Amino acid sequence: MLGRSRFRSRARFLGSGTLPTLSLNFLSEVLDGRITFSRTTNATRVDSTGVLTWAPNNQVLRSQDLSNASSWTPDDSEVLNSILPAPDETTPSFFHRPFNTITMGTGATQTRVFQSISATIGVSYIFSIYAKAQEYDQIQLTFTTSPTVNATFSLTLGTVVSGTGASITPAGNGWYRCAIVATATSTGSLQLRFSARDSVIATGNGTSGIYVWGAQLEAVTYQTVPSTYNQTVASAYYGPRFDYDPVTLASLGLLIEEQRANLLLNSNISGTNLSTQSVSVTAQSYTISFYGTGTITLSGASVQVVTGTGAYPSRRTFTFTPTAGVLVCTVTGTVQYAQLEAGAFVTSFIPTAASTVTRNHDDAVMTGTNFSSWYNQSEGTMVAFYDTTTAVVPTPLGAFSVSDATTSERMQIRRNSANTNSATIVVDGGTSQYNQQVVAASGPYRAALAYANSDFRGVNNGTLATAGTSGTVPTVTQAEIGFGQSLTYLNGHLSSIAYYASRLTDAQLQALTA
Repeated sequence: MLGRSRFRSRARFLGSGTLPTLSLNFLSEVLDGRITFSRTTNATRVDSTGVLTWAPNNQVLRSQDLSNASSWTPDDSEVLNSILPAPDETTPSFFHRPFNTITMGTGATQTRVFQSISATIGVSYIFSIYAKAQEYDQIQLTFTTSPTVNATFSLTLGTVVSGTGASITPAGNGWYRCAIVATATSTGSLQLRFSARDSVIATGNGTSGIYVWGAQLEAVTYQTVPSTYNQTVASAYYGPRFDYDPVTLASLGLLIEEQRANLLLNSNISGTNLSTQSVSVTAQSYTISFYGTGTITLSGASVQVVTGTGAYPSRRTFTFTPTAGVLVCTVTGTVQYAQLEAGAFVTSFIPTAASTVTRNHDDAVMTGTNFSSWYNQSEGTMVAFYDTTTAVVPTPLGAFSVSDATTSERMQIRRNSANTNSATIVVDGGTSQYNQQVVAASGPYRAALAYANSDFRGVNNGTLATAGTSGTVPTVTQAEIGFGQSLTYLNGHLSSIAYYASRLTDAQLQALTA
C-alpha cells in the first residue's frame, strides 16, 4: 500500500507548488490529532509482530482524575490535587496520603484507592499507574478478586519488591510506571487497587504519601508490559486499529469496519477449541470463519460442511444463506477463534465468552477548524488509497467523503456494491451533480475526485472516469474517513488520504493515482 511518501514523490510530477494541504499517512501507525476517532467497544487487530491481539484500550474511567469520587474510591486514605507536574510535564499529578495510624497497603482493611471494571473470563489485563516517591518510597498494586494478584514496587530503587507478573519502567524526573498482569478467572467485577507503602514505616501518619498519575487497564494477549498510555474521562478508551498482514508483516493502514456481532459462544482469543453449538438465525446472509484443521458441519437451518485450512493465520471463511430457524454448528477436530456473524462477508475476529459480543463500528471524522483549515469550498481534489476485505459487497462502501452531515450536501470516493468498481459522486441540494465509476478488477484502489463548478472528474488507478461538465459544488463542513452519508463503513484499510486545494488537471490525476 502507498502512504505519504508516495504522495510527496508524486507531487514532484504535479508541478511546482502543487502540494497537498492535507496528507494523512495511516501506514505510520499514528493518527493525526485533527481526526476525532471513536468506537464504543474493544476490537481486535493484527499487530506488527503478526499476532492477533486487542487494539489500544484503557478501561479505567477518569484515568487522570484520581481524586474524582465518581470513579475512584479511597479507603482510609485520600487523594489530593498536586502542583507537581505529571510525567507528561503538562498536567498536574495527585498525592495519595494514607490516614494516621492506618496500616498501609491495598488489603481489605488497609489504605487503598480502587475502581471496579467488568472483566471477561480468560482475558488477560495489565493494570498500570505512574508513581513517584515522596515521604513514602513504595506503591502496591492489586487485582481482586478473580483472581487476586498484587505486587509492591520501590519508587527509589526502581525495582519490583514482591509479586509476579509485575514490571517497573523509569518515566523521567523520578517517576516510574508500575504494572501488574493477571488473567480473569471469571466474568464479572474486577477491582483495581493502588496504595502508598513504605519500606520501613507500616502505618500512615496522616501527612505523608506518594505522587500518582495516569492509571490504565488494558486487555492484552501476549503482552507483559503496558503499552502507550491513553487518557480517559467519563468513558473507556478504545483506539484506532492499525492493521498488519499476518504473513508478510506489511502495514495495511487504518482498519475501518461496520458493527458486527459474533453469535458463537466461548470463542475467546485464548484459542480454546470451539464446542458444538446451536444458534437462532433468520433467512439472510451469514458468514462463518475460524482457524484450525477441523470441520464445522452446519445443519438444521442449513446443510453445509466447512473444513478448516490450518492454524492461524490461515482463516477459513464461508458465506451462506440459511432458512429461518435453529442452525446447529457441529464441531469435529481443531476449530479455534470461530465466528458466526450476520453479513455477506467476514470481518475481524470478535472474542466471546459465555454470551455473544458486538463490536461497534469505527468512526473517524474531521470537523470545525480541523476541517476548514485545509479545505477549499470552490475547488479541490480528494485522494484516497484504500482496499476492502471482500471482493463483492451488498452496499456501497465509503473511503473518503466530505459532507454537511446529511445526504443533501456531499462528495464521496467509494467502492460500488455488487462489483469491485471505484466510484466518485457529488450531490448538491439533494440532487446528483456527478456520479461516475471506473471498472476495476479488484483493489487496492488509488482513487481521486477533482471538483469545481461544472468541472468534475473521478479517477482510479490512473484510469479517468467520464468527465462532469455541469453541476455545482456542495457546501460541506466535515470530512468522513472510511465511511460517508448513506454509505456502509469501508470494511477495509485506508493507507493514505490527501487533499489538494485546487482542481488538479486530468494529467495530474492520472500521474497521482497510476
